[in-house]
Amino acid sequence: MPKFSQRQRYTLAILCSLLIAGLVLLSFPAPAEQDVTTYSTSTLTTNGLSQEIGFAPSGYYATAHIMSGNTIDVKLTLVESNLVLFTATFLAGTFDIPNTPITAANGGTVFLTITSHNQVFTQMSVVAKIFHIVTALPFFWAGVGILGLTGLLTLAIFYQHTAAGKLARRILPVEKAGLGWP
Repeated sequence: MPKFSQRQRYTLAILCSLLIAGLVLLSFPAPAEQDVTTYSTSTLTTNGLSQEIGFAPSGYYATAHIMSGNTIDVKLTLVESNLVLFTATFLAGTFDIPNTPITAANGGTVFLTITSHNQVFTQMSVVAKIFHIVTALPFFWAGVGILGLTGLLTLAIFYQHTAAGKLARRILPVEKAGLGWP
């Protein structure tokens, strides 16, 4: 097994670290919500609210953020199939309807119904939305940049006598950085 000099070990460590960092950043997925439809109201005084949020295909989600001054009943339904997606009674305050999946095979129009107990007029504000979750690659371009830099370094260090290696050495001063290979 050949012995590597201190400079060669340092060069290999940097190249391997850059390669691993670039690959990790390139492929690091993150779930992200992509809103399809949003419905919102400013604060209004009413004893009930019936509102179509929008169409949601199967596999999408519906949710809402509601602020109410009194106890209210909340129901999310799919209009076409009369499928009740969510129903609950909430005391006065601020609350969120959890992410409710659209389970009907063909999806449907999501309808939000809010009624106050005893038909008492109450102040409320609503933000409802339909969304789906997509996989985003937020660090993709950082990974591409690091892998590009790693490729240039590899050309400049290991292929220094080729035309591409000579060009890479003009771009990256590998000798000044203490990197190199005999």
